[in-house]
Amino acid sequence: MLGSKILCFCILGAAVSCYQCANDPDPYCGQRKCHHGLFGCIKTVTYHGGLDPSGGQSENPEHKVVVFKGCRTFPFGGLEGCREVTLLGDVRQVTCYCNHDLCNSASRATTTAGMFLLFVLLWFWLH
Repeated sequence: MLGSKILCFCILGAAVSCYQCANDPDPYCGQRKCHHGLFGCIKTVTYHGGLDPSGGQSENPEHKVVVFKGCRTFPFGGLEGCREVTLLGDVRQVTCYCNHDLCNSASRATTTAGMFLLFVLLWFWLH
């Protein structure tokens, strides 16, 4: 029971701040933030065009169509990382989840090994 309370306290005490905006470029994106303890950050970028001869798409900003940043629950498993889906032809969507402050900035989300290790250790300690 004590372990559950400690885990709950750790999660609630570590509220994550994320950028929140609906498109890019948004001059106010750096000023709007959301804060949640049990959630992480999300960044979704939709690209159109920019196919190279091998069929891959470049990360060229000119090919961005929609950018969304905000706070969200993690997908099942709660791990950080990015997922790419091809929607139609040369339309591609990249969605990244992360759980440290302001991790959904302009650069791609990266995995935070320290936080993952902390949760794994807490899980083993509680079981």
